[in-house]
Amino acid sequence: MKKISSSFFALALSAISFSSHADITLENEKWKVTFEAETLNLKGQQPNGKIFQISSGTSKHTVSNLRTAKNKATWNWDNNQYKITAQIENKDLLLSITATKPGTLEILNQPKENWGRGLIFPISEGSYISTNSKVWEDFYLQAFLNSIPRKT
Repeated sequence: MKKISSSFFALALSAISFSSHADITLENEKWKVTFEAETLNLKGQQPNGKIFQISSGTSKHTVSNLRTAKNKATWNWDNNQYKITAQIENKDLLLSITATKPGTLEILNQPKENWGRGLIFPISEGSYISTNSKVWEDFYLQAFLNSIPRKT
């Protein structure tokens, strides 16, 4: 029986390319988010253990330079064309994407059962507003009423 040297074994293992990364989990005391860096398939988990789908993700992208911490992850997609940062801050998931050139990029695919439960406004970094928020309802109603021209 022929023996395989440990250096050959280490070299063979280093040559294997893994196309997929393990799920990334970001968390704080308010909630937890688990996702795939390749697709942005996002799932949230409340402190009571209830899991909910945020996005079913997109087509797979090539991931490089992945770095994670307890509440933040950064990585690149598609040979550094996009730099992505995901961070949990209080009740918010902050998602930032920087592109090296203009173009179209699909990032979220919200499940149909969640449609109409909130609004996403691209203000600065983007904001999610629950449709049952009394504060925002009052604000928008007042803003709408103030935008109607009045006869004098």
